[in-house]
Amino acid sequence: MSHPTLIEVARSNSTSANIHQILYCLSAQSDKLEATCHFILQQALTQVIVFSNTKLGCAKIARQFKNKGISAVAIHGDKTQLERTKALESFKMGEATVLVATDVAARGLDIPHLPYVINYDLPTTAEDYVHRIGRTGRAGAKGTAISFFTKENERVLKEIETLIGQKIPRSELQGFESKSSKSEVPEKKLAVPRHEEKANHRIDSLRREKPLRNTTINLDAEYERLRVKLFTSNKKDEIFSSPYQESDGLSQSQSYSSGVVAQMNSRRDSTSISASSRNRKVSTVAMLFHPLKTTNS
Repeated sequence: MSHPTLIEVARSNSTSANIHQILYCLSAQSDKLEATCHFILQQALTQVIVFSNTKLGCAKIARQFKNKGISAVAIHGDKTQLERTKALESFKMGEATVLVATDVAARGLDIPHLPYVINYDLPTTAEDYVHRIGRTGRAGAKGTAISFFTKENERVLKEIETLIGQKIPRSELQGFESKSSKSEVPEKKLAVPRHEEKANHRIDSLRREKPLRNTTINLDAEYERLRVKLFTSNKKDEIFSSPYQESDGLSQSQSYSSGVVAQMNSRRDSTSISASSRNRKVSTVAMLFHPLKTTNS
C-alpha cells in the first residue's frame, strides 16, 4: 500500500471538546422561565437556541419571552415549511434573539458561530442531548451548552452522563439557588413547661375519647347504643306493663302486636266512656230547663 491516509471519525454519541457544558440546579420547574430570561439578559446574548420537549411548550415559551421583552421565534412540528424557513431566516439575520425549537425541528440546523444553546427542558433520551448541544461549537468554534436541572430530572441526567462518559459540571445561578444548596438553620423548639405539657396531654386524650360537636353521628351505632341501654334498664316501658325483653322468632312479634292492640283498645274504651258521660250531662241539663220553657208558653 502506497501513500496511506488515516481518517478519524468521532465516536458515536460523543460531545465536542469545544463545547463548555454547564448544569444549573433549580429548586422548581416554575423557576425555569425567570432563570432563562435572567441568564439571557445578564449575558447580553444576541443569538441562542432554546430547546423544549413539546410543541405546545415551544410556542408557550416563545410567547413568554416576548412578554418579557426578548424577541423570539418558534419552530416545531405544527409549523409549515414556509413558517419554519421564515422564522429561521429571522433568527439568522439577527431580528430575533432566541430561537425556541423542538428536537425534530432542530435536526439538521447549521447556524455558523452559534455561541449558546440552552436546554430549557432536559431531553427525554440521552442521545437527543448530544444532538442538541451539537448545534454549537461547530467547525472548530467555541460554544456553551446550558442546561436547567430539577430533582425530577435525576434519572435522565444519569443516563446522559453515562452516555457521554463524563459528569456535567454543576453551578448555581445567582438568585435561583436550589433549596438543597442553601444552608438551612434548624429551628429550635422552645421548651414547654411541665404543667402545660400535662394539660395539653389531657386535652388530647379527651378529644380522642369524646367526639366533637360538629362530628357526624353514626345513626346505626347510636340506635344500637340506645337499644342496649333500654334493654338493660330497670324502668318499665310506657307501652308495656313489663320490662322490655327480646325473644326469638314469632313470639316477639306476637307479644309486640298484642301489647299495641291492648293499648289501642284501652284508649278507645276510655274515649267512649268519656263521650257517653258527656252526653248524659247534656241530657240532664236539657231536662232541667224543659219545664221552664213549657210554663212560659
